[in-house]
Formats: sequence, C-alpha cells, structure tokens
Amino acid sequence: MEDNYQDVLSKYYKFKAKYEEQYNVAKNKIKKKNLSKEAKSEMIRNLKRKCVNCEGEGGMLFTNEGRILKGICNAKKPCKFNIELNVERCVDIKLDLEKERDNLEEIMSDIIIRKLHLLFELEDEEVTIDEFNKLKPEYFEIKAMVDDAEEYMDNAKKMRDPETNDLVYRSEMYKKINLQLKNNITEFKDNLKKSYLSEVQNQKKAFLKDAMDIYVTKILNDQKFLRDIKYKYCDVEKTQVEIVDKQTGQTSTKNFNVMVQKEFLQKDINYTRENGGVVSNIYDVSI
Repeated sequence: MEDNYQDVLSKYYKFKAKYEEQYNVAKNKIKKKNLSKEAKSEMIRNLKRKCVNCEGEGGMLFTNEGRILKGICNAKKPCKFNIELNVERCVDIKLDLEKERDNLEEIMSDIIIRKLHLLFELEDEEVTIDEFNKLKPEYFEIKAMVDDAEEYMDNAKKMRDPETNDLVYRSEMYKKINLQLKNNITEFKDNLKKSYLSEVQNQKKAFLKDAMDIYVTKILNDQKFLRDIKYKYCDVEKTQVEIVDKQTGQTSTKNFNVMVQKEFLQKDINYTRENGGVVSNIYDVSI
C-alpha cells in the first residue's frame, strides 16, 4: 500500500517535535537547578541527545534542503529510522494567476508583432515563422495554467446548497438567505404587533411565543449562515497594540479583542503546482 504523503509529512514533524521536546525538557530541568550560570551552560552543552526511535545516544538529524525533508538516526549504531519526502510546491493562486496573466499578455503581444512582421515583410519570413512557432507552445502552456487557476478560483467561490446539495456561487446563496432573513424578520415583527394589539390574553401569549420561535429557530440561524457564507473564517482574536502616551512619550502595549473576518482561508487559495511524494517511511515506535 502506497504511503499517504500528508500522513508521512505529519509523522515527520511529530518525530521532530518529540525530539526537540525531549531536549527542551532536559534543558529546563538544568535551568531550575541551584547552580551558577556557567555550570548550567556546561551541563546543557554536555547533554546527550537520544534518538526518539531507538533511544541511542547521538540523537537524530532533521534536514530541509532543496524541497527535500529528511529525518535519520544519528546514533553511533544508527537504527533504521528514515523518513524522507519530496515536498509539494504550493503557490498563492491569486498572486500566481496575476503573474501568469501578465505573461500571457506579453506572449500574445509578441505573437501579434510576429504576425505583423510576416504580413508587412518587415523581417525574413523564415526567421519570423521560426520565432512564431517557438511562441505558440509557450502560449498554450501558460494559457492552460491560467485556465486551471481561474477554474480553481471559481470553485473557491462556490458552496453546496444545504437543501439541494448543488454547487452554487456563494454570492447567489447569500442573496437567497438574505431575502429569507428579511421575510423572517417581517413575520417576527407581525407577530409582535399582533401580540401587542390583541386584547385576548391567550392570543397575546401565542403570538409572542410564535415571534420568539421565529427569532430563535429562523432569524438567528439565518444570520449565522450569512456570516458563514460571506466569511470562511470569523472569530475574535487577541492582538497587541502599541499605545504612545502623548504627554510622556512612553510606549505601552495593550491587548485588544479584534473581530477577524476572512473571505478565504489560505488553504483555499493555495494551489499545488508540484505534488509531494514519499521516498522513505521507516520507523519502529508509535508517535
């Protein structure tokens, strides 16, 4: 069975994190000892690091070079621990699309110029045709990349209709639910009005109950759904802000709660240009 790239990638970082955690725990124990700074530094330098997989002294080596992640045992008698991956290459689809569109326009301009040269015999026909034939494959290659990127971005703007399960544009769904919300608010207000005007006590209570039911089961749900449609991420985050006292000129830092709303998550606009692959996935211990 072929190893799953994401699973092995996760395993690589878990082993790396466990290896660093063991070292940090040992280092922190030394720092808490009632010793001089020099003595503590000496003890930390002399720490014997161990392989997480075999516990052999010598530790482990984790490298990230040329889009290749590799983890091996570094003990005197190395165990078989060996994780190696070719890292996938992801690009920001919005930035990449803008760049490729510019490239496409530039090549298209060159093609038009070559055609004009041929039409008005501005340069040798053989040279013009040769240059034109060189540009064509490049144009179609970039055009295919632009088409793929545009389709990817277009799909990021879509969602499943919860009623039909059809793929629809988020903007269309937003309009639909917004209209539904307005109708529910109107119904809510009508019931409040009827409750206020009714002279029969039981009817007043019934209309008021209907109004509250509409508010809880429909209006609140519609409002939440609208937020979910418009923003893939919506939450309150703490952020530090530097404040300068106008009188003293001193700077202080304060924490503020800020509402953060994002139309797209980074994973939605990351486009895999080159797939990752597993070269080796060998270890003994569970982690």
